[in-house]
Amino acid sequence: MNIFSNQLKTDLKDNILLKLFYKMNFIRLVEYKLADEKKKGKIIGPVHLCVGQEAIPVGISQNLNKKNIQIFGNHRSHGHLLSLDTNLTFFFSEILGKNNGLSGGMGGSMHLIDKKNGFFGSVPIVGATVPIAVGSALASKMNSQNKISIAYFGDSALEEGAVQESLNFASNYNLPILFVVENNFYASHMHISERQSNKDMSKYADSFNIKNKSVNGNNVIEVFNKSKELLNFVKKKSKPAFLQAYTYRWLGHVDWRDDVDVGITRSKKELSLWKKRDCINQLENFLVKNRNIKENEISKIKKNILNKIDRSWLGALKASYPRNNKLLENVYKKNN
Repeated sequence: MNIFSNQLKTDLKDNILLKLFYKMNFIRLVEYKLADEKKKGKIIGPVHLCVGQEAIPVGISQNLNKKNIQIFGNHRSHGHLLSLDTNLTFFFSEILGKNNGLSGGMGGSMHLIDKKNGFFGSVPIVGATVPIAVGSALASKMNSQNKISIAYFGDSALEEGAVQESLNFASNYNLPILFVVENNFYASHMHISERQSNKDMSKYADSFNIKNKSVNGNNVIEVFNKSKELLNFVKKKSKPAFLQAYTYRWLGHVDWRDDVDVGITRSKKELSLWKKRDCINQLENFLVKNRNIKENEISKIKKNILNKIDRSWLGALKASYPRNNKLLENVYKKNN
């Protein structure tokens, strides 16, 4: 597996490839909208953006049925959620703290939920949702629900004890869960070489006897194919699986900045190198050269997305804020 290869090969039909292309562009343009609004000061809370990593959730989500999945994210989960069918206005409203937000305006960027579309929550604590995802897989197995849990986390989460215990527990009890590590080589501003002797995180799956695959996380077709294989394994065998996707976030740890002045190796040169491996450009070039998709069709797709973003953002701006007395409504339980 060459994590640096830009060569796409596939016999997937055009309709699937165009869905993948649309979703990746959709996530990126939404993230850039948030970056711009944060820079302007329109967004108060922090936003952890996934620009550059879009191929991972998009490739996986194309294989999912929202009726039998339970997805858990982390602090950088916009893409995980947006790869599903979530309402964009409600998503924007949550970022802005509005009443009609996905978490009632109380969660912001890092506390997202949309159970209707299979997304059961994200939190900012590194690795915190992984044991919860394992618990949901255990409940599914005990109750014969035939649901698959998915836990998204970064490479640094594997340095948390709770995540190691989760892998062990899932393996020991044969639980239906797919662990997805988005290995972007950085824990906040610390490069993986400062924390690990080996950048390959599949070593942890091996140590707990969990079936695993590693993929080029910038190749959406590879992510789609390998995740489909692992999801079928989880479903048929009712056992855990582990997908490692090598990738790179274009923006810094938080907000719109590049963060090229921090970390051991993050630099303009490194960032430029990874941008040449862009998951969206790879698929766009493939569609134009190999599937006779016209440039004007590509432009139309992007224009339609931008129009949807503008409408949804305007809808979120017009929404009301929660009333003041709602602040403690879900904190204390009232005695009858």
